Formats: sequence, C-alpha cells, structure tokens
Amino acid sequence: MSSDKAAYIGYTVGDALSDGTFKELEYNYPENPLFPLGLKVVTPGVRKLLTNKEIKPLLERHVTGDWGKLGTCQKVELTPAEREAGYSKALVLTSDVAKLNKLCTLGGGGRVMSEYIVKQKEVWILTDIAGDSVKTTILLPSEY
Repeated sequence: MSSDKAAYIGYTVGDALSDGTFKELEYNYPENPLFPLGLKVVTPGVRKLLTNKEIKPLLERHVTGDWGKLGTCQKVELTPAEREAGYSKALVLTSDVAKLNKLCTLGGGGRVMSEYIVKQKEVWILTDIAGDSVKTTILLPSEY
C-alpha cells in the first residue's frame, strides 16, 4: 500500500523502499486478539519518535487489551446497564475509556484507545471500528 493513501493523517506503518513503493509493517497478531487493527498509520510526530520495531509491541499490547494508563480489559467490570446499552449508547452512561474500550471489543463497533508512555512521551493508539472498516492510528496527543 502506498503511503499517499494515508497521507491525510500520516504514514502507513512500514518502510518506504528505494523504488518508491511502500512495504507495510508485517504484523502477526497474537493468539487471541480482541479486535482487528485494520489499516495501521502513524502521524509524523510518532514517525520521528519511534521505529517500526518499537511500534510493534505497543500494537500487541493494544490489541490484547493492555491499554496502558487507561487500564486492562481483564480488570474492567461492566454494569448490566452498560452491557445492554452497547458502545454508542454507553457514551452517555460513562466517560470511563476502559469501559468504552471493553464494550467496543464485545462487538458493534466504536473506538478502542490506549495511552502509553514511551521515551518520556505520551503515545496514543486509536482503533476505529465501523462495520468492515477498521483503522488504527498511532499518534501523539498534540496531533489529535
């Protein structure tokens, strides 16, 4: 995939090749991912801060429910009302990002957000899931 398809938000996670083509980051999902990552892109600030090798473990944490400063999927308890409401309706019931993340992983779409500290900088990973369309963006908060 060429980087120009993701130019509006940054760079596709991968490497530019000498012939002008682009090789997307090879990413092998862990055994039990909670959701797909879809197209993976990084913003210019993250591209300057992290290598692809440093991004991979963050993606693995994100997709397995370790959301850094925002908590872990295994520790999140949902109320029956939150479970019944689903992601879009739960937005009015809670502002707890970890709860919203867990609801998104249960199906129905939404956004999963992780927040990590890497090299003394905050790095966010956002996965937006809307039906078959999935996009994961790795960015600095200042680039939101």
